[in-house]
Amino acid sequence: MKIAWLQDLPLNAGIGSGAEANDERMIQYGRCKLNHVIDVIIPTNPMVKRLDKYDLRIVSNCVRFNPLILQGIPKPYVVFHHDFWHCKYRAYYPKTDKCKGCVYAPRWKELYLGSVLNIFLSPLHLKVNAFVIPELNNHPHAFVPSPIDANKFKPNKNVKIKKDTVMGLNCLYEFKGSKKVIGYIKKHKKLKFDLYGADPDIEIDLPKNAEFKGFVDNAILPDIMQQYEYFIHFPQNEAFCRAVVEFLLANHKGKLICTKENIGALSYDIYTKGKIDRNKLHDLVSNAPKQFWSEIDKKLR
Repeated sequence: MKIAWLQDLPLNAGIGSGAEANDERMIQYGRCKLNHVIDVIIPTNPMVKRLDKYDLRIVSNCVRFNPLILQGIPKPYVVFHHDFWHCKYRAYYPKTDKCKGCVYAPRWKELYLGSVLNIFLSPLHLKVNAFVIPELNNHPHAFVPSPIDANKFKPNKNVKIKKDTVMGLNCLYEFKGSKKVIGYIKKHKKLKFDLYGADPDIEIDLPKNAEFKGFVDNAILPDIMQQYEYFIHFPQNEAFCRAVVEFLLANHKGKLICTKENIGALSYDIYTKGKIDRNKLHDLVSNAPKQFWSEIDKKLR
């Protein structure tokens, strides 16, 4: 099958985002395992005006596209959701009533409801989108988690967990819940907090029991995650959250300090007797690329 994959950035753009990682794994599986011919179409690609030449179109990250291109997109097409697109804070908006009046919502509603299938990263992901567009609940949809190399994020028996230590990853951004994180740190002075990631978007005065460790390469991230007793994360609404899943897979004894209802990965049925079933979580993310294409195939038959 010849497929046009629409997204804002070319593959290997180097931004290291979760959406980019998701797309790369799905495209790789489609090309290598299923022999699909997949052209990645960015806004400046001349083929953006010839989308009718493909058997299928997959709309991924397309915020930078001319809206007229998306409004006139040939059918059939699939929408692969990564963020919450309806308001200007498209990544993680707070699900407030004002979002229902967003001027962009009608545009996205037309696109979503015209698709043969909407693929969301989690049940929470659909719930937050449906807050603005309730019709999404009854439109064909599937839940496919972020694909994560679970073999890379697996426990190392030789790593000792440091007691009373907490790891944070990219949690000093306001939309990732930085205020709640700082508040928690101030209230728990007996815990030591090591916060990793890119520089925060605003200057933050950290309490004495917290240290900003800066950016860490993904290659050594699993080893770092295994050293901590806790992982802290308080986002507004996060469609999936790769970091939380990576911590759970890498550190089988580690515990979460988070808001369960705001993290998409935790909205899956991954609990056994109230505890997270890490084996179920492992299978969930490992099988994601295969499931992604299987869900599409079912709708095109």
